[in-house]
Amino acid sequence: MQITAYFRDTRYVLAALAENERRYVALCNMDGPSWFLGRESEPLDLAPFWRKHEQDETYCIPCELMLVFDEQWISVPNELPLEMGIDTETAQMLIGALLDRMPIPDMVQKEWIESR
Repeated sequence: MQITAYFRDTRYVLAALAENERRYVALCNMDGPSWFLGRESEPLDLAPFWRKHEQDETYCIPCELMLVFDEQWISVPNELPLEMGIDTETAQMLIGALLDRMPIPDMVQKEWIESR
């Protein structure tokens, strides 16, 4: 897996991932932590989404990303994951690889391990 873009602040981690000619976008809300994964059908520049998030406190980056992708996977604490074109096995593999490669807070790492 290759990480082609990475953004992080105190609340969110946003990353673009490439795996076997498929491209994905991962978003972690570290307050939950909750995860969103979308499969790209066309290349998507994440920088404008991140810029808008930084400039406008009312901007909902998870909401905007959910409107872009037809194929999604969503995981929130204490609920079953929602699979819409991306299976949980694939999502876990991609998110696990992202957690192994990127500086993501220990609390998020711990929650992810416990949820599996």
